[in-house]
Amino acid sequence: MINFFDLDIKRAAVHRLIEKDAGQPHASIVESNELLALDENVVYTMLERLSKAAEKKNKTFDLSINDTHQSSFFGYASEISELDDNLFIRHSIKISQLLAQAQVSSRFPGGYVVVLDAVKSNSKNKVCIVVKAELHDALIYYEDSLRLLENVFMSPSQKLFKFGMIYQYDEHEKLDLQDNLEFPNDSWGAMIYDEQFRIDSKPAEYFFKDFLGFSTDSNGLIQSKRFYDKTENFIQNYYEDFNEKQDMLTRLNETFIMDDQQEIETKNFSERLLGKEELKKQYENEVVAKIPEKIEKNPQLIKSNLSSKKITFPGNIKISGPTNNVEANVEIITDDEDLKNLTTLSSSYTIIKVAGKPYTKD
Repeated sequence: MINFFDLDIKRAAVHRLIEKDAGQPHASIVESNELLALDENVVYTMLERLSKAAEKKNKTFDLSINDTHQSSFFGYASEISELDDNLFIRHSIKISQLLAQAQVSSRFPGGYVVVLDAVKSNSKNKVCIVVKAELHDALIYYEDSLRLLENVFMSPSQKLFKFGMIYQYDEHEKLDLQDNLEFPNDSWGAMIYDEQFRIDSKPAEYFFKDFLGFSTDSNGLIQSKRFYDKTENFIQNYYEDFNEKQDMLTRLNETFIMDDQQEIETKNFSERLLGKEELKKQYENEVVAKIPEKIEKNPQLIKSNLSSKKITFPGNIKISGPTNNVEANVEIITDDEDLKNLTTLSSSYTIIKVAGKPYTKD
């Protein structure tokens, strides 16, 4: 994890981002040809804001660098520390244009693109940060770029900005990397912060994938949740018998709670746990084919799923609570004999009739 207060911000440039208009293929940029004049207070506020955002573990992710072409974000960003001021500004414009080209929908708002050239204070290793700050009432267009920068980072709403960054690894950081990584992931780290990030969200992809050229495949946090959500949906959609569904959902949870393996091999999961032979191929097509073959197990984003149990019914009706309590106190009656033994006069349980079957949408 980057210590933002260990960064030395050398230079900054900002360009205005104009959202896509009707008839245009994508958003556009209003270029600035000047460096921002940075003072100590603005730099501190900038680093404080970035650091505070990065503390949100469900919105900040370490990713891998996928697009390494010369005209990619990595291609431009990895070079900027070696350039003179004029070329730095030109590269910051090219980076901003990449973001504009990624915004192919008018749903994506305009704002400002801030490009920061930095180094780690101790090692002098390179760092490049790009911030997208969306427009809001307090952030109007300023000719005074320093005043603009202050407002970008001092705005009370963190939902209005997101950032991506690459940074050269220090030698001690390389010791924690996986073996056999290829360049640049053996030498460079990549990270994003996006308050509006959602797993499998197409709108989120335009920033980290289409613009930055990053990939989520190596992130155990994200892939564990994708695996869990897709497998849970598959079980609920294809297993008709309630007891079978409950058993499969319990097995899914146990994969994260009781299984000591550090990785999940998604194809092996279907072999071991999906009891119905006819469903294995379906699972491989709908789930396995859409996520990496091996996932580093990290249940951080699904803790609530693992610690609680939820039985859903049509009409957005749910019965939920701590797993042990639900299993001990909630029973779905599926047998006529069991039904005959119930009485409305009992003080130890409540009989509730819910329209529809458990885990169905209709």
